[in-house]
Amino acid sequence: MNYLIQPYFDKIKSNTCFTVFLVQPTTSEVAMVVRGREAETRRFQDLFNTESIFIIQGLPGIGKRTFLQQLVKTIPSSYELETIQVEGLFQDIIKLKNLGTDLLPNNRLTILLDLDKAADFTYASAWIASQKNENKSKWIIVTKRGLDLPRLERLDLCTFTLSGLSVEDSRRWVTDLYKKHTLMLNGNFELQTIIDLSGGHPWFLKFLIAHISKVDAKNWLQLRGEPEFVNFANSLEEHLSGKEKDALTETASFLHGFPTNDLQKTSITGPVLKKLEDLFLIENGQRIKLASPFLQQLYSPNLTRRRAYRLFRYYKSTCALPEPSLEDLHGLGKLALQLGKVDLGKDILTSMIPRIRTARHSQWALELFDGLEEAKEPLTPELQLAQVDLLNLVARYSEGHQKVSKLERNISEDIDSSTKMHMRRAMMWALIMDGQYKKAVDEILLFLKKGDSNSLMEYVNNLNHLAFNYVFLGKFQEAKAAAEESLALQATIPEGVSCYSNSFLVLSFDTCGEYAKALSLAERFLENAVRNNDRLYQALLYRFMGKILTEIGQYSKAEDLIQQAYATFIENENPFARYSILSLELRISGQQGKYKHVKLLNEKCAPYMSLFPNQFSNLVAKYHQAIVEADQGNLEAARDILNSVKELATKTDCKPIYGRVLAKLADIDLTQCLYHEAHKKIELAKSISKEMGDPLLEQINLGLEAKSLTIQQDYLKAISLFEKSERIASSLETPYGRALALNRLAGLHLKLENIEKANQLLEQSSIIHRQLGDRRGEVDDLFIKTKMAMKERKWQKAHESESLRNGIIKEEEYTHILPGSNLTLAIIALQQENPSLTQSICQSIAESHRSKWEELAALKILKMTPREESSFNQITQRIEQLEAHLTTADRKNIENFFSDLQIEQPRDFLVQTNSCTKQVTHEALSQFSQKDFDLWINFATNEFHEKTLGNLYFGHETILHTLFETLVKSPGRFFTKEELYRVAWQVDYHPLAHDPKIYFMINRLRKLIEPSTAYRYILSSDLGYTFNEHSNFCLIQRTKPQTSTYLNPRQRTLLSILNAEEYISNIEYRKRFQISNATAYRDLKELTDRGLLFKEGDGRGVKYRQREV
Repeated sequence: MNYLIQPYFDKIKSNTCFTVFLVQPTTSEVAMVVRGREAETRRFQDLFNTESIFIIQGLPGIGKRTFLQQLVKTIPSSYELETIQVEGLFQDIIKLKNLGTDLLPNNRLTILLDLDKAADFTYASAWIASQKNENKSKWIIVTKRGLDLPRLERLDLCTFTLSGLSVEDSRRWVTDLYKKHTLMLNGNFELQTIIDLSGGHPWFLKFLIAHISKVDAKNWLQLRGEPEFVNFANSLEEHLSGKEKDALTETASFLHGFPTNDLQKTSITGPVLKKLEDLFLIENGQRIKLASPFLQQLYSPNLTRRRAYRLFRYYKSTCALPEPSLEDLHGLGKLALQLGKVDLGKDILTSMIPRIRTARHSQWALELFDGLEEAKEPLTPELQLAQVDLLNLVARYSEGHQKVSKLERNISEDIDSSTKMHMRRAMMWALIMDGQYKKAVDEILLFLKKGDSNSLMEYVNNLNHLAFNYVFLGKFQEAKAAAEESLALQATIPEGVSCYSNSFLVLSFDTCGEYAKALSLAERFLENAVRNNDRLYQALLYRFMGKILTEIGQYSKAEDLIQQAYATFIENENPFARYSILSLELRISGQQGKYKHVKLLNEKCAPYMSLFPNQFSNLVAKYHQAIVEADQGNLEAARDILNSVKELATKTDCKPIYGRVLAKLADIDLTQCLYHEAHKKIELAKSISKEMGDPLLEQINLGLEAKSLTIQQDYLKAISLFEKSERIASSLETPYGRALALNRLAGLHLKLENIEKANQLLEQSSIIHRQLGDRRGEVDDLFIKTKMAMKERKWQKAHESESLRNGIIKEEEYTHILPGSNLTLAIIALQQENPSLTQSICQSIAESHRSKWEELAALKILKMTPREESSFNQITQRIEQLEAHLTTADRKNIENFFSDLQIEQPRDFLVQTNSCTKQVTHEALSQFSQKDFDLWINFATNEFHEKTLGNLYFGHETILHTLFETLVKSPGRFFTKEELYRVAWQVDYHPLAHDPKIYFMINRLRKLIEPSTAYRYILSSDLGYTFNEHSNFCLIQRTKPQTSTYLNPRQRTLLSILNAEEYISNIEYRKRFQISNATAYRDLKELTDRGLLFKEGDGRGVKYRQREV
């Protein structure tokens, strides 16, 4: 809805029998209505209420008849359509109305077209106001353009849009109001009338007061203080966007020739009135478009030569003032070029350039450059270089690079030294912003080798640029050497040096990890920038200092400097400057684990990224964005970002970023159990770190190697590497990296049961994380506290610690670790004998199906709680189904989860006795006691006990053990000598040669387990040998899980396919995997037998689908 209409709607709803809708088809939503039938039906039918008036205002770019044809299709069948041309037929409708309301049928829909004149609206408003709407009719008013509607008396609806308002119309309407004694020329006028006429625009309101009412004595401040106007202004504030408010402020300032704040304190006197009339340049009842960019959308774009000359004379007079505004200079320069006065345009541009400090003013100057290029006016090298500087200021770096390269090819050798130095600076900046660091280094080295420097200052500038570019190439030693040489030369200059390129030295030492020196230099250079009042240089140093403080963990100070830099950069309006500040703020929020704020900052950064895709800071920002994504569990999204950064880092030969990207990719590989790929990346990152001498990358690599060793359970070596990483972080004074290393060390010492040492390390880590405000680090510390309490079986303490951790996770929305925390709480609740809470938590996780390993862990914990047998079997079946689909990473996750908490995973055992066979959990085994049985056989623990003989030992007798296991696992079944021989010896059987061996081994087995010669366990007959199923025995064996380890690759792929497809047949399976019928039958039968597939149909119509639990 148009914000100008909004203030009147509450009054409309309360004072009229109609519901009024204002529809503007200029918006994308309504334009879509014209293009697609489905969308138009859905959009317009929603508007057909019981009582309504539709005012469709403005159809630019959309044919009126076409629009109506589309609109008519959406009208419900209960309406009778009547289309009326106002001119010629309007009076007939009024006459028809006068004959009686009975001639107007119910549910009539009337469309009024071509209401393009004020008179038409006057008649239309009177006619509509006369209707009492007894027949529930509807009207649609369609205007040709965004014309302003006068007051529709009964509806109390009035709006003005600047594009449709003409001074002639305004005078006529004011005259009409004057005749009605609503407006008095002596200054006593109705405030609401003025507000209606102005459409709520403050500057136009002031114009109406001055231009129409001719009230010299009316004080603007008095008007602003009246309650009715204050209420209206407050309402207007709610419906104006930020850009609209800025545009109005700038427009007011421009129109009145002095700042808006001053205008508000000024009475509108005769001279002010004269200036307003001059500014509007009224000719033939039409307002002429001014040259100011803020007014281009408010006035007609057609500018005749006569009008151009009038504007030209006006601007010429304003620019004759001692200090003309850049707006006036821009207007005069543009008109001069339009009128063919090229020399004057060039002179004006030359006078503007030294005063330009913002991107907005740069755009104005670039418009004049475009005009000169269209006029094919040759530019001096100085002007061309100024154009390059302006292009850089608005972040059009590629254009700037092209122009400076062209200038370098065509420029003569005899140019003056200052121009040559300026050209070199422009070229260096263009190369830096385009990521061409190697080319920049080659250019600088060639220049230094030639010895072309005409001054010590120029030589220092080149050294600064050299150090800057060396850093990006990962040549840290060379960068520090160039920086030290520059500082040494600057020390020889008595009056000191203040140059923009000195900020490069700060970044050079910062990237090399020498934070104290970088910060000291930045503070020294800042003093020079403040003394010289160089605002842009100050802002850049604030930004670099904020970055250094971020590295050393002083986030609050960094944020203060960021705000100072941001305020200064806003003055300058440089896109790259704004982006660099936002990206640094994003990094701080990421390191503090404030991911909700990170999302908002990412949205703010997104529009800037395309402006400088190859620039170093852009790669750094994307790298840290990937770190946040990975820490939130979005590993594939992080991998995609890192691969794109890796590609750009390779293209620009930016080794510091390339090495870090490799390290982070290796970290993701380790998490996803891609150990070989991770090892290759770690080794490559180590070689890059060694080549660069980069201590930060070395620290990262040490952490990765330690993580790899932890996975291999080589805890002592992992501790050694983490200790080395912690020492590096301490020497660099980077608390974030130190706290991370301390946390990991505490976890490793806990695994080795060095509780005291783990406590000490954890305390240090917690202190640093609290100082940094690192919420993500606090979560890691609390998890170690939870595990420590669980290890000591202090369940209440574990519950308190994990509850606190769970609260932070929910507050900061660390969604990927929330299920793990909930599962930990479930295990603690189980240990505290609160099975109902455990069941509630696990059931919720299992039903969410967020990830397979989390669901599987929840189901396994559920199996530890008391349950009915049917529910127990159902859970067991679902576990088997999930285990068939687990990836290697999922298996590692679930294994790490239970081992970290030192909880034995619930396992199923098959128990057989002479009276029953049942499957039980580990906890349920306690119901079976060894003393109740003559023969106790526990293959899960390899414990064998005979009541009379005591413990039985098989030693290294593999064949004897195999025979025993074969017989006892199938009690009551007779095995022939051939079957036993093939199982035990695994070779072909020959009776004469092998029967003696069978007799011998059976006798040995009997001597081992039988208490007497009256055999009661191993029996024999003509059928063979068997284990006595009626003896008092207890056999315990672990149930093997139906995991994907026991499925071949085809079977695992098939199960994944059936997640998306409903059925598959034997033929389809054979075709997909190019296998024989026998192989396909064997694969499918095995999956069916395991309960993973369900078979439906008979014969050739057999299909298989995934079994659902």
